Amino acid sequence: MRAVAAILTIGTVWSVLSAQPAKAQSQVAVTYVESSRKWKYGMNSRPYDKISKDIQGLLIQKLAAKGWTSVDTLTGSCCKVVIEVVEVSEHMAAFGKPGIDMVVTFGVRDAGGRQVYSKTCRGESRALGPHTWGGLVDIAAKNLVDEALKEDDLIKALAGPRDETASR
Repeated sequence: MRAVAAILTIGTVWSVLSAQPAKAQSQVAVTYVESSRKWKYGMNSRPYDKISKDIQGLLIQKLAAKGWTSVDTLTGSCCKVVIEVVEVSEHMAAFGKPGIDMVVTFGVRDAGGRQVYSKTCRGESRALGPHTWGGLVDIAAKNLVDEALKEDDLIKALAGPRDETASR
């Protein structure tokens, strides 16, 4: 009976240990800069905080697909992604597709709060057909996150601080 209990205990410990991330660098915290601004067009409006939360959720989802784990507080040496929505504007088109243009800054900070990377990205949506303005904002946010994650420097910054002695 004791042997069975010991085997079960070892199996439980092994499953807990193997479920943890392999590296501390695979953890990332994603936050956003709060804003009282609001995108408005006619009767349509959306607060920048709502747009920031949507971008935060999309970024966490896309990073999880790449093997990153989202955490609320950092336990290792790196990193925190800070999202700041700079501008959301409508693109009116006399001939062509109307849509939304969005400009967002992604900053990466280390555990000490120092900025190690910053990039301003642009997302847009252009569509004909039955899209609402809110739907176009959502499409622009998805496009923006996809564009940001194409940046190799962003992924390198998330991977952690560089060892300066190794390059010498």
